[in-house]
Amino acid sequence: MVYDPNDFSFVRHVTVEDDGIKGAVGIIGIGEAGWIMPIQARPFQPGDDGKMTVHEDTDYEIRRVDLGGNYGQEIIATVRDNEMIYHVFEESGGFTIHGVPYARNAAWAIGPNDMLYYGWGDAIQISVADVDGSIQTRIHHEHDPVFITDAEAEAAAQEMVNEEHERLLAARGLHKTKPAFETFVVDEAGNIWVKLSSIENATTADWLILDMESEVVGVAALPINVTLKVIRNGRAYGTEQLDGEDIMVVVYEVE
Repeated sequence: MVYDPNDFSFVRHVTVEDDGIKGAVGIIGIGEAGWIMPIQARPFQPGDDGKMTVHEDTDYEIRRVDLGGNYGQEIIATVRDNEMIYHVFEESGGFTIHGVPYARNAAWAIGPNDMLYYGWGDAIQISVADVDGSIQTRIHHEHDPVFITDAEAEAAAQEMVNEEHERLLAARGLHKTKPAFETFVVDEAGNIWVKLSSIENATTADWLILDMESEVVGVAALPINVTLKVIRNGRAYGTEQLDGEDIMVVVYEVE
């Protein structure tokens, strides 16, 4: 859905169809020529017998989509799929998706000059590329792993929906550490604000600020339920949601 940026009136509707077995799953950035979107294969595909099978290659391809909803053929970047358990029941052919405690997920953002930043949550290794796909640099920072405590592992086990989920997760193996980071956002100067995983019972989370040379230029400690979305004109905008409460917009002054 496209809206006017001044009065938010509706302008037009664009349908982005699947491209074969792959389809768009969101929008990363918007430009005059169209959108930068992650494209992904649906995790389940029907086999010759009509039963579903797991499609093994579900990594994200980041591609352009023009204003008419048409895919560009060039792959700008490839990012590992979010960690999930995809399972097909052999007898019935039915299928299910289960979560993974402390899963590693893909993250991406558009920074200054329409540069694409992308990475995967297992390590602080973020690639920066032109939207034509050429890598400009890779930002890397060694981090101290945050180990999952016995109490946290027990709490995660209690969230498993059934015995099948528990069995599949045990066969896959449990993480011993939390992701290196949960998400990141890019400010006007091209610095990356990386939300690090926190220790058990923490009330704040550290946002590590890295420049294009992988140097640490600052650290911001914010409430753990805050997720920054945009940093612009000396202000950081984000959302905060406490248990059982509505989502709030929060704004911080950056000094």
